[in-house]
Amino acid sequence: MSRTQDQINQPTATHYAGIDVSKDKLDFAIYNTDIHLTVPNSRRGLQKLIRQCILHSVGLLVLEPTGKFHRLAHELFHEAEIPVAVINPFRSRKFADSLGQLAKTDKIDAQILARYAALIKPRSSAPISDRNSALKELQAGRRQLVDEIGDLKRKLKASLHSLPIRQLKARLKLAETQKSALEEEVSNLIQSETGLKSKFQILTSIPNIGTTTATLMLADLSELGQVNCRQIAALVGVAPRLC
Repeated sequence: MSRTQDQINQPTATHYAGIDVSKDKLDFAIYNTDIHLTVPNSRRGLQKLIRQCILHSVGLLVLEPTGKFHRLAHELFHEAEIPVAVINPFRSRKFADSLGQLAKTDKIDAQILARYAALIKPRSSAPISDRNSALKELQAGRRQLVDEIGDLKRKLKASLHSLPIRQLKARLKLAETQKSALEEEVSNLIQSETGLKSKFQILTSIPNIGTTTATLMLADLSELGQVNCRQIAALVGVAPRLC
């Protein structure tokens, strides 16, 4: 029998788990037990962890976003109806600091995430769609170029010799061209998907929210329209919390 979304979002099982994700492997721990497994970051490895979660009635699993390497885990656990919360690494690090846990290994990180799940009980979420994933990746690329452009402009102001000035100007022109190309692709993506387009129009209708801010919100907050203002504030990191 399938569990409802409300049941998924309100874990009642006795066990909580954490996974430290890397490119090639997954370190898995269940809070308040001696269970720790290291498996390949693959479908076969994840199936082994899913069986452990079902066997031990895990009601919530916490992991951190690691580029594309956590996505398969999020998708397969969600398909198995095991709630997954993807949390900001800054929060888990501050949580570890509050516990006085200075040592850092993959096994320890998995145990910290499991403890975070048990004590904080962050909200679970469904995996983001392919379009949202693409939007997030495009925005990440744009953000990097914005930083690069700012750095190049600072170096250009400090340069005196004609050769580095010419080189910096050439790199700056290329970075600005690439940034414009990414922005155009982001706009095309938003306009091609009804859900994204609708959210974009709503956001840009709000005073003081322009195209750039609206796009950033769509990329970083796929939960927009699905959760309330307090939950969004918690996701952004502006709501008061104990840790």
